Amino acid sequence: MANPQIASIPCERQHILYESSGELFRYPPLVPNSARFLSLQPSPNGTDALSCTFMLLPLSPDTQYEVLSGFWGDSSSFQPVFLMVNGRSCKTTPKLAQALYRFRHRDQPRLLWIQSLCIDPKNVSERNTQVARLRDILESAQRLIIWLGGAEDDSDAVFDHLNKFRHLVTEKNWPRPPLPDPLYGRRELPYRTAPECPALPDHIDPYPEEAAAAFTKLCLRPWFYRPWAIPELALSQRILLVCGDHQLQQVPWWNPIAMLVEAHHAGQLWLTTPSRTSLLSELNILPADPISHISSLAFHAKSPASYAWDGLDFENAYRIVRNCHATDRRDSVFAIAALASVPPINVDYSLSTSDVYQQATFALMQRHHSIQILRRLASPSRDPDLPSWTLDFNSPLETTGALWALPGARFLKDDQPYIRSIEQVDAKQRELLWVGGTQVPKARVEPGRLIITGRFMERIAAIGPIMPPAEDGALNKNALTVWEQLASRLQQTGKRFPQSIADAFLDTIMANDAHDVLRNNPPRPLVSHVAGRARRWYERHGAGHLQQADPEYFRENTPQPTSGSGYASGDLEQVFMVTAKEEDEESSVGRRIARACQNKRFFTTDRGSLGLAPAPARDGDVAVFLPTGLFPLFLRPQDEDAKKMTYKLLGEGFLYDWWAPHMAPVFQHRINTGQYGDLLTQFVFE
Repeated sequence: MANPQIASIPCERQHILYESSGELFRYPPLVPNSARFLSLQPSPNGTDALSCTFMLLPLSPDTQYEVLSGFWGDSSSFQPVFLMVNGRSCKTTPKLAQALYRFRHRDQPRLLWIQSLCIDPKNVSERNTQVARLRDILESAQRLIIWLGGAEDDSDAVFDHLNKFRHLVTEKNWPRPPLPDPLYGRRELPYRTAPECPALPDHIDPYPEEAAAAFTKLCLRPWFYRPWAIPELALSQRILLVCGDHQLQQVPWWNPIAMLVEAHHAGQLWLTTPSRTSLLSELNILPADPISHISSLAFHAKSPASYAWDGLDFENAYRIVRNCHATDRRDSVFAIAALASVPPINVDYSLSTSDVYQQATFALMQRHHSIQILRRLASPSRDPDLPSWTLDFNSPLETTGALWALPGARFLKDDQPYIRSIEQVDAKQRELLWVGGTQVPKARVEPGRLIITGRFMERIAAIGPIMPPAEDGALNKNALTVWEQLASRLQQTGKRFPQSIADAFLDTIMANDAHDVLRNNPPRPLVSHVAGRARRWYERHGAGHLQQADPEYFRENTPQPTSGSGYASGDLEQVFMVTAKEEDEESSVGRRIARACQNKRFFTTDRGSLGLAPAPARDGDVAVFLPTGLFPLFLRPQDEDAKKMTYKLLGEGFLYDWWAPHMAPVFQHRINTGQYGDLLTQFVFE
């Protein structure tokens, strides 16, 4: 679930400048290839009223400006704080006025670019062009000034503590490696010390109690949860962080936010840095707490002498932005688009939030040549009004309905039986295509729809209740009873596979698809080794209906008792070791079963198979396979009378022994005839 502290952080105002009459400020129109900058007039005594002028200037080396970034207040904080803008009397938020007073020079104007102030919020065309140029604006600036606000909640204690260790972050002293990113992958690196300063501390001490509490509160400041903070940190050449009267200046290898977080992690024996994990495959990502979120921002901020930092990639950026809060929900996508020199989507504020999120979802699929991003649709906080195949980029990153068991990946490549990395999928064709798929239409997006070609497999005939989360592998007995009864009934009505119904059931609740991954080579055996591991678990936790329906299976595979009335003393230790190993095995099997079955529903199909479906599934829903998929997807027909049948995407699930009856014929038909498009179906997702 979303962290309640993060969820309570307000969104900033979209409009922060009004004329004294109450009307929105009328901006002077932009000229082509220019940007609007704020020239903040000086005050020799620092007490004069604020006065500033907008200037239209080109982005060139001759334009010397700084980017001022801050949180300027939410809708409840607007008060009549007056300033002169272009000779007009205006009012703005107290937080913006405080920042302008703080950064005004005494003897010369200061040229600033403030995103929410220098872009006309009412002019859609201007918003489009200026946000699309955000990358150039940030990279051309002299530096980024981050204004966290005034000294509040004992924030001075944080900066007073860090001031004791400023000698550790000088240009001549290369400190320890960059900061941990505990949320997005780990790699251990040892500490490095500073022998050049023997008379001073050679490491940063942890925050003392008062400063630690203040740091936790500091991590909740709204600036850290602006979507725009991500490209600002990732693209700015130099960063200055200011809070009250304190400031942290960036030095090589260190950005100011990294310095803030360092004292929180100080005292640990090892420092961790991110490895490249995939948003498409890594499902076990916990909801972000404030410190983890700030640590991620710290790691991905740009440094002049970064340790082989090659830029913030899209998948990590999308992970981070879903912990943020956007006033305009489209900004969660447009902020990330600024990271690419050639944005994968068009910045267009005339589009609806749904249209923007559809573009972004399809862009991620194309970028990674995989549909696996759709595994993220299971977030319970996802906007239900979005199309069923569209990600919500303004909700926390939660995955409660995806199938956790991942024995392998199947990409239907011709040159090798399986691929280890999902990032290698169809790299030559760089499209969401079937093998040799020139005869198969490419995946595409139409307003509200994803159109993609796949393989229709089977229809759900009967389905059981949802399996709630299990503790220690002990599934809910009431649900498990119905599941076993459904499987037992299949024994009577006819199953399409030769394996025992008990063997198939145990393979299913473990999501054992190893033979499907390997294209049924070797073929699935009559007695599964993986299912065999679950027999001991079943004897303790099962409902018993399988044993009644298939007693021979359990009788033939029951371990035989040891002969004799006792053990020799030398054998006793071995007996205990074997028993402990069996208990560990049972515990491991139980965890796998619990992961695979959580929030799933057991079902049987119209063709005599069985499987696990996502929680929303019901009788009549269908299982299909899409190119670059990991698991069958489950769809709900929306209009069977339509010329092009449309479907709602429910999520992923498991179908027992799906390769041999459904995919092998496609490959064999291609070998025999050179074609296979007639065996596929074009699906329209809504």
